[in-house]
Amino acid sequence: MLQCNHVSFVMIEKEKGSYHPFSLIHYIALKSWLVNNPGIRVYLFTNMDLTESLWFLLLKDEFESFIEIKGEYCRWFQDTLNHIDDFEMVAHAADRIKYQILAEEQGLVSDTDYICMKPIQSLIDESKFNIPIESDPISYHPVQFGAALMYSPKGDTNTAHQFLKWHQDYKKGEPWAYYCCKYPYEKYLESDAKFKESIHLIPERLTDPLTWSKQRAADLFLHNRYDLDNGINYTFHVSESLLWDRFLKPLDLEHIMTVDTTFTRAVRKYVENLWDFKAQCPKVIEFA
Repeated sequence: MLQCNHVSFVMIEKEKGSYHPFSLIHYIALKSWLVNNPGIRVYLFTNMDLTESLWFLLLKDEFESFIEIKGEYCRWFQDTLNHIDDFEMVAHAADRIKYQILAEEQGLVSDTDYICMKPIQSLIDESKFNIPIESDPISYHPVQFGAALMYSPKGDTNTAHQFLKWHQDYKKGEPWAYYCCKYPYEKYLESDAKFKESIHLIPERLTDPLTWSKQRAADLFLHNRYDLDNGINYTFHVSESLLWDRFLKPLDLEHIMTVDTTFTRAVRKYVENLWDFKAQCPKVIEFA
């Protein structure tokens, strides 16, 4: 069990109903972390009313003592929400909040569309700040940091605060992808040896194996992704931003239980209980 044994997620919206609701894919993602990391707690930083989502209520019913809604009494969280117009997109504000979580709460942070495939502890160096390193797909040279799965060790906030400070250099209208991923990597390269020693670089192939292509992301749902069937990946990304309308919004239990793809094989075990429940109470799940 990780010393800092919680994983935080961010789900925010600018106006009520303006963001994707807590759906079946979010149920699967959060449950995968709870199932594969026994004893871990889930912190959900949100300004959404999740009691309106049956999928959240079903998850809460299964893991009530391990799920905590956070943010209402966090000044830094509310401050970011109050300045959400300073960001081009709500997702950019969510990225800022992830760095704030690392600085203030420590522990793991993950995007809500990351499925955990096996216990995360053996991936993490608990004595250091952990962040994925992304490489050029042709040269394989490191080019930037990832920001979807990170870890800040308990009691050591210096590194996390430095990453947050770099993140705060962003100004609206500037290229977000640069400030979120490439800019902090450039600043890291300029840092002294002591700072670099405080960071554990996670190879991206272990957490997000090249799913940023729309076709490769879609292949999760249409075909077989053999790079995800090899057993080495700790997580995989279902690319909510790319695939919501086509695959994730209409996703249902019947598809997962009856269609054979890389995605359905990976997540079926998380919904088998709901499939059995649906057979007994079909009208409940029908309106989820």
